[in-house]
Amino acid sequence: MRLATRTGLAAFVAALLAATLIGVVVQVRFGRVLEDGTDAQLAERRATAPTLVAVADRLARSELNSIVEGARAALHDGGEQRLVDVGQLPDDELPAPVPPRGEDGFRTVSADGERWRLLEVEVTDVPAVGDVAVVQLVAPLGDVDARTRQLRRQLTLVGSWSPHSLASSATGWGGAPRDR
Repeated sequence: MRLATRTGLAAFVAALLAATLIGVVVQVRFGRVLEDGTDAQLAERRATAPTLVAVADRLARSELNSIVEGARAALHDGGEQRLVDVGQLPDDELPAPVPPRGEDGFRTVSADGERWRLLEVEVTDVPAVGDVAVVQLVAPLGDVDARTRQLRRQLTLVGSWSPHSLASSATGWGGAPRDR
């Protein structure tokens, strides 16, 4: 193999690796930005947790249940815990609400073949003094994952047809000896 061919192939591989690395970094960062947006929405909903505890039973039985954002409340009645599902939740069972771990209370789980972001909030003294409940605010990450997949496809397409990749390829193959 001639030096020009090896140099061209090396340039092509280097450009391909650089494009791949840049694509991975952009994709990961883009996905994190979208997930941060979901976290911000859940954090805004945190203020509704005490109200949700107070009205969970009635809301779960009302016509509004089908249009409100998903949440689960772990209520304590006479020492026993019971779960009340409110709003749009996955068909597969989500893990039971637990008191927040650490400061933020966020976690990601899988259900219905999708990822879901949860924010767990502990609520005290609602509806009566001494009561403790845990509210699990739920948001699907399906849109985030779909947008990240779309970006991955676009980056792959652009990266494979970028001028650098094509120029490196042409350099590598243009210098190759021809069969006579």
